[in-house]
Amino acid sequence: MGPDAGEKLMLTKTDLASILSAYDLGTFISLGNIVKNDQVSLAQIIQTTKGKIFMKVLREFTTANKQGLEVMHQLRQKNFPVFSVHKTKKGKLYTKYKGMPIAFFEYVKIKENMEWIPLNKSKITEYAKYLAKFHRLTKNMKLKSVDAGNFKSIRALIKKYYKKRRMYSPRYQAVLAYLNNEIDGLKCPKKEYSTGYFSEFNPGHVIFSGNKLKWVLDWEIGHDNAFYDFASSMVACFSLNKPDLSYEKLKEYIKSYDKVRKLSKWEKDHIYEALKFGCFKYGVWEFADIETGGMKKEKDLDLEGIRRVEFFMSMGRKEEFLKELKK
Repeated sequence: MGPDAGEKLMLTKTDLASILSAYDLGTFISLGNIVKNDQVSLAQIIQTTKGKIFMKVLREFTTANKQGLEVMHQLRQKNFPVFSVHKTKKGKLYTKYKGMPIAFFEYVKIKENMEWIPLNKSKITEYAKYLAKFHRLTKNMKLKSVDAGNFKSIRALIKKYYKKRRMYSPRYQAVLAYLNNEIDGLKCPKKEYSTGYFSEFNPGHVIFSGNKLKWVLDWEIGHDNAFYDFASSMVACFSLNKPDLSYEKLKEYIKSYDKVRKLSKWEKDHIYEALKFGCFKYGVWEFADIETGGMKKEKDLDLEGIRRVEFFMSMGRKEEFLKELKK
């Protein structure tokens, strides 16, 4: 087992030299965090005699992690904006050291703040285009379904948290009740387009150079209906720190995605449900305490995702949403 979330990555110079011996990446010189005080991603910059590289300790080596490495490798060959994965001397995409799965990636300079960024209309175009391209490129890959962020796992989390809603004040009890009552109406039919499932293709996992999308980060890949990715990524059309939806950005997002991967009639008829699922997904995750695996105390709740759920609670009927979208 690798380190737990919140646990600092502690590797000695001897450890790193041993890890690097499985690769042809040079001799270890030094290491440093990608961002300050990073105790979650467990990713670091390694300086070797051949240059800088990223090292990532995979906390749990799940099917999603394994598939993520393989998809990254394959999509890099097709000019998708993803870091290249360094192979070991034996041709593997990762190595293991003292039970910890470790992967190395090409070095790219990343700004410290990897929080969600507001996307202008031009960036929305790029963002939607590359999500659709990801779906087309992974359509015929042999990928397994995983629970990370899919409908099944989000529904289960909502049901679990709903049962514990009384630990919160009436406002958040109402949010959890709304999630619980509405989630079943957001399910996508199995017959719809299925492909690779990114789950968290969002503004915090993409890097732009000007208005051009340069890199896509955080690859934990499953297999599911593309509708759920399309839905989850749609939340980028909201303003940051307030639940204001830009219908202009949303129209651009839908149009740009559709140019690369044609949406089905069912998908086009369920844009309301798509956006709602995206808001529900990130909304219920606001209640999750990553470090403990339980639920956050009310004072620790981040309201951004919760406010998006409240946006739907106050909106009214689907027809009102569609009317605004068609303006």
